Amino acid sequence: MLVSSQKRLMTLTVAVAFALFAAATFAKLSVGKGKALFVSDGFYYYSYTVSLVLDRDLDFSNQYRFNKEWASSIYAYIVSKTGRPANQYGIGFGLLLLPAFASVHLGVLMAKTIGLPLTTAGYELYYELPTYLWSFLLGLLGMGLLYRLLAEVFDQRHAFWATVGILFGTALSNYAFLHANMSHWVSAACATAYLYSVFQVYRRPEDWRWWLVSGIGFGDGSDGALPKRRFRDADSRLVMATNSARAMANPGSGDRHSHRCHCCRLPAPNACLASGLRRASH
Repeated sequence: MLVSSQKRLMTLTVAVAFALFAAATFAKLSVGKGKALFVSDGFYYYSYTVSLVLDRDLDFSNQYRFNKEWASSIYAYIVSKTGRPANQYGIGFGLLLLPAFASVHLGVLMAKTIGLPLTTAGYELYYELPTYLWSFLLGLLGMGLLYRLLAEVFDQRHAFWATVGILFGTALSNYAFLHANMSHWVSAACATAYLYSVFQVYRRPEDWRWWLVSGIGFGDGSDGALPKRRFRDADSRLVMATNSARAMANPGSGDRHSHRCHCCRLPAPNACLASGLRRASH
């Protein structure tokens, strides 16, 4: 009975999340900047995706021509050494959008072969909307992984409500439902995937696959593929989720002692999610 109730709550949570996303996306297309989805920072992240698929290069001259006041042009200055427009935003988010955009492009090319008058600039709504939805789904998958991570060491009920609190009760909800074109939402999912793999390494150090996944995740986060500040912000939210679940599992049991994190050696009990999960599992 409890399992069935938990499943219904999960289904309801996902349904509410999709409803909020749909409403915010409709509003964005109705009253937003030029009725486009990838605006502001998102325009520059999306430019990587469009350029890689359509032009097979990283020359953004073609992409920046479509900037109809969707993003500040101050970042599109010419790099003197290359003579090409700059893009100061990280490439990681743009790479994660590739599967959706490439699939849409393939569908558009097939539609053109049967005579449909479609253009392939990459900034049409039939390109942007599925890619934007993909970004939302990646972040939502990250929230599901966060729940699984917390459920490894806490009661499922506590893990669920901590995850719901992060999804709907923090600034992350702004990027989930209204600004999925920016990197924050997907960066949180990537940070969760990395920390989940670290936790699995701790639980099963003999399994080389988790060592490989954690190494790839750390490399992705540390070499600039995803912005470091976004990665740290995401980690802090995951720490918040861990502490929330821990507080619900042990009401009134505040951690008044100064622990040192086994990963980063900082003398703060909330320094690292992996350390918090490790202590909670004992």
